[in-house]
Amino acid sequence: MGQAVGAAAPSGLPRFAWASAQSELNVMGSVKEIEDAVLKFSSAELAAFRRWFAEFDADAWDRQIEGDIAAGRLDALADEALDDLRAARCTER
Repeated sequence: MGQAVGAAAPSGLPRFAWASAQSELNVMGSVKEIEDAVLKFSSAELAAFRRWFAEFDADAWDRQIEGDIAAGRLDALADEALDDLRAARCTER
């Protein structure tokens, strides 16, 4: 039988690994609760939720890409694209 959430780590399992697994279980429970709630939405509630989630998801994407740009994680790709442009290896569509 499985360990209860919040229980001490099984012997031999690093504490950080157990904490991560416990966190995953907590999130999975939350996701299941959300799924159950969404299944009970009326058509109007579902439409409103879809609109809200689309905006939420777009904002999350914007924050991620802005963070990647600020951290320089896209610099190599930008340099490659600029090199291709200078070498006339780009086409317009």
